[in-house]
Amino acid sequence: MRAMIARWITERKTVVVGRLPFIDRNDYKNAKDIALQCFKETGDAWCEYYAGLLTYGAPGLDSDETEGLKLIKEAASRDVSSAQVFLGNLDFNGANGPKSASDAIAWWTRAANNCNAWAQNALARTYYDGENAKKDLTEAYYWVSLAAHYRFPNSAKGVEVIGEELSENQKKQVIERTEKFVNSSGCGASPSKPVVHDNWSN
Repeated sequence: MRAMIARWITERKTVVVGRLPFIDRNDYKNAKDIALQCFKETGDAWCEYYAGLLTYGAPGLDSDETEGLKLIKEAASRDVSSAQVFLGNLDFNGANGPKSASDAIAWWTRAANNCNAWAQNALARTYYDGENAKKDLTEAYYWVSLAAHYRFPNSAKGVEVIGEELSENQKKQVIERTEKFVNSSGCGASPSKPVVHDNWSN
């Protein structure tokens, strides 16, 4: 899990949270200090998440998993989709207790509905593979269609592959459902509803 955190942070050259410059490449200490300051001064939920992430564990920093997880859970309760993905991954990997695919799927679903394209793609894989949830091609097609709409890498190929296994009527129903989500969710329409492309790996 800490390796995933390190990779995720490293691959973001610059992240802006609430107008504060958040992180310069590999400067985890400065990132943590700024995130904590941002959260303390503004109460911003994304600052809370990043503070929790860096408190939970990052290269060269002392970790406090209990405090970090507390901050991440609070951010998740405030609909920070990346925090919801993080908690889902903990459950999926059993990194904070027994493995629970059902709990992971519940977190990923919350994140997916909060405009997180990684979570949308993860749900598509889960429902398509049928290893950790009941195989459901229409659900897989729905989530991968959303991920593709929000330009998650390689998801367009998933639309093609899964679509070949559905009838035209099934695809039509899913497309209508997808369009309804896109039109009503507000994802990407304002800074308060960003489309998020997390980079996690199970």
